[in-house]
Amino acid sequence: MPIVTHAVGGFSVTCDAEAFAWYLRAVRAGMPLGGITSDYRDPDQQEWLFRDRYRLAYNDQDRGPYGDRRWWRGQAWVRISAKGPVAPPGSSRHETGFAIDFEWPQCQWLIDHPEFGWRRPLDADGSFSIPSEWWHYEFDKRNATAQEDDMPTADEIADAVFNRKARDGRSLGEMAKQAADASRDASSKADKIIRLTRELDARVGRVGEQNTYIIELQRKAHAAIAELEKALDAAESGDDTEEKP
Repeated sequence: MPIVTHAVGGFSVTCDAEAFAWYLRAVRAGMPLGGITSDYRDPDQQEWLFRDRYRLAYNDQDRGPYGDRRWWRGQAWVRISAKGPVAPPGSSRHETGFAIDFEWPQCQWLIDHPEFGWRRPLDADGSFSIPSEWWHYEFDKRNATAQEDDMPTADEIADAVFNRKARDGRSLGEMAKQAADASRDASSKADKIIRLTRELDARVGRVGEQNTYIIELQRKAHAAIAELEKALDAAESGDDTEEKP
């Protein structure tokens, strides 16, 4: 079964599809909503969490400050964090999607309703496998004996997930096509803007050349007018001299 993520009453839940189907049945039967402190972890998350709380043992006698000694990759590791124990990577049921850590109200409800398949794991002798982790519950279909109802089955949930992924895939394809079309439109508009800008520059250049020619004509005209004015002044001065006795 695939790993699924759904919001239930505003709270996100990520776990195996079949485990999720029975979790929904438990909620419908009255289990308090929320209260999930940890659900599915991918292998990288599990390894990060383990390395954050454990270190390699110094020797065969080293059991760390909490007396918690684990084996991983052929080496002994001891816990150095007060946050609590963590299973070595590859051995946690959280990595398979069949484990959820709950707060006490949810735990109390599951203790009173074991027929929904969510229980604390037990050893062969009936003792708790992880006695210190009262919050850790695992789903086992063999323990799910509650009467079937009209809640979606694991297969229906899986089909919904696959269909949603297919729809998302189609949506992404449509979005990509729209983006490509928009990109082509933008490119076409940009080309048009560049062409118009070049035409404008050319026209401005021609106008500039014309303005330069006009300014030069104006300069020559002013110079000619100045020469004419000088000639008139000189002529008037000559006339005045000839009239004197």
